[in-house]
Amino acid sequence: MTAVIIGATGTTGSCLARRLVAEGKPVFLVGRDEDRLRGLASELSVAFAVADMASSDSLIAAVAQAGPVESFVNCIGSILLKPAHLTSDAEFREVVETNLFTAFATVRCAGRALRERGGSVVLMSSAAAKLGIANHEAIAAAKAGIEG
Repeated sequence: MTAVIIGATGTTGSCLARRLVAEGKPVFLVGRDEDRLRGLASELSVAFAVADMASSDSLIAAVAQAGPVESFVNCIGSILLKPAHLTSDAEFREVVETNLFTAFATVRCAGRALRERGGSVVLMSSAAAKLGIANHEAIAAAKAGIEG
């Protein structure tokens, strides 16, 4: 059964993909940058699909190409190092969409795919969600949502 890595071309996603493939585990890569996905997929000899991470439907359609799936790993993340009083509404929305919305979309997609046979979902958080680090207010809020 396949592990779907969402955000596969980032640092965490690509390292995880390489490790799983080295261990002989099948992976399916999902991301938004087709050129980077194609390069990583070629290097690892695995399949991939492009998805708009701001759309649950796009993610569901991408994952439908993966075949039987046993696990989902959401490696998507961003960080905005800025105090709350200087963070615009647009910047905050972007952090929440990039981090929290994609995590929820992953859970929604996984729920459909794993309903019959079970499996696992892994979401990434940050120490900022619990520690209250200065200038990490937006990412702390988004990642605390993931932990919830």
